[in-house]
Amino acid sequence: MQTSPPISSQFVRSTQAAIAYWHTCTQETDNGTMRQLDHKRQNLLQAVGIGLTVPQTQESTAVVLLQTFDLVERQGYWQEWIPMLERALIVCAKKNISLKFELLNRLGQLQRLSGQISIAIGTHKKAEFAAQAMGGKQSLAIAYHSLSEDYLCHHAYTVAEEYGRAALAELNGAAETERLQSFVLNTLGKLERFRGNLAASEKVLRQAVALRRELGQSHLLLRTLSDLAITLQEAGKLDTALHYYKEAAALLTTNIDEIDKIMIQINMGALYSAYEQWHEAEAVFQSINFNYLNQSNKIKYEATVSQGLGYVILKQGQAEKAEPYFHRAITLWKTVGNKIEQANSMDSLGETFVEQKRMTDALPLYKEAIRYLENFPDNARAKKLQSEVQLKLDRLLRNEDLFNYQSYHFRPHLREGKLF
Repeated sequence: MQTSPPISSQFVRSTQAAIAYWHTCTQETDNGTMRQLDHKRQNLLQAVGIGLTVPQTQESTAVVLLQTFDLVERQGYWQEWIPMLERALIVCAKKNISLKFELLNRLGQLQRLSGQISIAIGTHKKAEFAAQAMGGKQSLAIAYHSLSEDYLCHHAYTVAEEYGRAALAELNGAAETERLQSFVLNTLGKLERFRGNLAASEKVLRQAVALRRELGQSHLLLRTLSDLAITLQEAGKLDTALHYYKEAAALLTTNIDEIDKIMIQINMGALYSAYEQWHEAEAVFQSINFNYLNQSNKIKYEATVSQGLGYVILKQGQAEKAEPYFHRAITLWKTVGNKIEQANSMDSLGETFVEQKRMTDALPLYKEAIRYLENFPDNARAKKLQSEVQLKLDRLLRNEDLFNYQSYHFRPHLREGKLF
């Protein structure tokens, strides 16, 4: 059996010095430091890769990984850093249970962001077990909140609520837990919106906004403001929603919050669509950084933008021009496995076919969209969309008044605030 050559003491010392340097560089998480780190990201990634191979620097390298999380999460470098966290777990898990817990929690969050929901649940279950072994209430609350977010994305709303409530129970009476409470409340607010309980959603999200104003962390506040605006928009409070979108946009940090910027642009485009200001909506969608989306492989956002552009172009009477956008959106939603949004884009493509008098092309799209939506009986958006598509299908089958029915308004899959 071939063994690896021993690592020289000089190499160990140089690696220790490099990791110590990056440990210092990643301790601060202010926006200026993040911009500098972003420019050095490839060097940091290389140093972390080396540090994880040297036994004397493995734990300190894992700490650097954890300190870098905010940059990785905010800039969308999720796929790039998942393998590093996986390697860190392999070499550090048996040495330090606290470090194991933190690595598991962050790994699960990046897996969720990357669309690997079932894998994220498994990872966060391991984090839950680690937290139980540690015996700390705050660690257990963190694990419970992560699982609440996972199950929310998995459309298992009852389980998501149970974990969210359990997280709040662990934090009850504890000191200095406002930051974590704001995350849990944000998740529970989204949960109520998904269920269609818009008044309850608004109430909980306003509580989360109040906490995040007190904490003074702008990138977290802007996400909760966006979530609140989405709820208000769905409740028909368009002017108030616009106010909060604008406040959120004012908190964006140049070159750091690109994903959050795109999220706000998507939501603003949807809002202008709700106002039926089609030219303004199209201008917002066209202003989105497509190069970033293509280069960073952010499929969910690219799909949402394709759907949004197609819809506003369709509403301006250009069905033929809108058609390829819906085809693209459907392909992308298939890739990420989002059946609700795929059904929404199929509905829009069906409407495009009806506008072009291609009734036989629209019919199977409506039928398949309904079949997908039937799998989400607890999701308010899916239920409403299913009802709208069923009406369109019934009209087609009766061959009545095909061009005068009221179409379902575009509502993209809006991105929510998350993580800590």
